[in-house]
Amino acid sequence: MLLLLISWAAGLAAYGIALLILRGEVLSLDNWMIIGSITLVAWLVGAVLVTFPILRLMLSGRSVQAGKGLLALTAAALAIVPVWLNIGFWYGWHPRHLLIGEAGFLGLHYATSGLVLSLSLARRERGRG
Repeated sequence: MLLLLISWAAGLAAYGIALLILRGEVLSLDNWMIIGSITLVAWLVGAVLVTFPILRLMLSGRSVQAGKGLLALTAAALAIVPVWLNIGFWYGWHPRHLLIGEAGFLGLHYATSGLVLSLSLARRERGRG
């Protein structure tokens, strides 16, 4: 669980930095609380039900060193799950809603979270092997 929280926090930091750089926005503490709560729930649901089991399955079947790049790529691609949960919550479940600007920021958030999670899992697995 700690790995999931750390990876989510890294993703949230990437989200905040992207907002600042691309839009010049600094969110208020109230907005951070709302965004943080919703993104945490979406991340935990998506990670526990989809991302984490797939990554663990991938780690069990091959050498960690050989598959680290594929593991990271898979984790980043699976960011679509929590992005869609977030976008669905705010805008509805139609696939066209994945094209709005906020989806890109959320995609960066969850792709970063997935990368951190996959690299952490690979490091843990390498330590065991």
